[in-house]
Amino acid sequence: MTKASIIFITYCHEKFVAEAIQSAMAQDYENLEIVVCDDASPDRTLEILNAELKACPPHINIVEAHSARNSGLHANFNRGLSRCTGDVIIAMSGDDVSLPNRVSQVVNEFDSNKNTMVVIHNWTQIDEKGTIIDGQSCKYDKERSFTFGNRVKCMYARSPVCGASASYRRILYDIFGEMIRGDHGEDNCFWFRGLLLGSIKYLPEPMVQWRSHASNLSNWSQAEDCEKNRRKHLQWLKRHNFIPQYSRDLKVAIEKKLITEERGLCLMRLVLEDFESKRLRRYSLSSAPWKLWIGSAMRLRRCSRETRFYRKLFTYYLKLRISKSYRERKYWSKRFS
Repeated sequence: MTKASIIFITYCHEKFVAEAIQSAMAQDYENLEIVVCDDASPDRTLEILNAELKACPPHINIVEAHSARNSGLHANFNRGLSRCTGDVIIAMSGDDVSLPNRVSQVVNEFDSNKNTMVVIHNWTQIDEKGTIIDGQSCKYDKERSFTFGNRVKCMYARSPVCGASASYRRILYDIFGEMIRGDHGEDNCFWFRGLLLGSIKYLPEPMVQWRSHASNLSNWSQAEDCEKNRRKHLQWLKRHNFIPQYSRDLKVAIEKKLITEERGLCLMRLVLEDFESKRLRRYSLSSAPWKLWIGSAMRLRRCSRETRFYRKLFTYYLKLRISKSYRERKYWSKRFS
C-alpha cells in the first residue's frame, strides 16, 4: 500500500487551524503520516494545533517539523519535505479544509499512472467564515492530463496552478532537491518539475475548500478593490521571479539527461518570457516611466516565441499603460471581481 504524507503548513492560522487539521486527520486512507510545520507563528496557531493533535487516530503518524523562528514559506516547506517519508506528498495549508477522500483519490491516481508527477483536483473557495463563494473553482469539468509535448508552448502546459489542491511524487524532491529561497510559489516550482519528468493530472471532483481571506499570500481575489490591495498586487508581480529556481532545475534535468540541452534552452526562453511579461504588466499598471516600459518591451520581444504572440501582448500592455479606463475595465475590475 503506497505511503502518503500530508505536509501541513501553518503560519498565523489560529482562526482556521483546528478545522484544517481535523480534516487532515479524518482522511479515509490508512497508510498516512502528517508532517506538521509551523513557522514560529506569533499567535495561538501552534497551541491550538497541538491540542487538536491529541485526538489523532492511532494509525496516523504525526511528525513535528516546526521552526523555532520565522523562516518564510520556502524554508518551512523545505523542512517539511525533508521529513516526509511517503511516496506521495499532499500539500495542505492550515487555513484550508480537505474532504475525507482526498488522499485516497490522489494516491489511486498516482498508482494508476506512473507517468503522473503532479495531481491537482478541483476546489471550492470559502470565505473566512467557511461560507462557499459561488462560482470560484476551476473551469475544467473533465479529467485532463497536461504535458509539455514535443513543442512547448506554455510554461505550465496550460494546466491550472493551485497549490491548495496539489499532490506530488516524492521523486520531484529527490531529484531536484530543496527549493531556492525567494518569493516564487512552491506550487509553480513543483508544476515545472512535474512537467519536466512527466505529466500533470487534473481531477474535476472538488476535494478541498480553499479559504480566501485578505492575509493570504495569493488567494485574496475576493478582497476589496482599494488602493492598498492594488499595491499588494503590484508587489506580487514584482516578486514573481522564477528565473533562479527554474535555471537550476533545468540544469539538473540536463545533467541527469532527463531532457536535452535544446529542450532546456526552449524552456528557459519561456521562463524569461513569463518574467518579462509580468514586469511589463507591472510597469503598465503603475504608469512607470516610459524609459523603463520601453526597455521591458524590447526585452520581451527578444525572448518571445513568435511575432504574433508578441504583438498581442504589446498591444494589450500598451493599452493598459496609456488608458486609465482600459485598465479599470480590462484588468482591475476582473482582478477583484
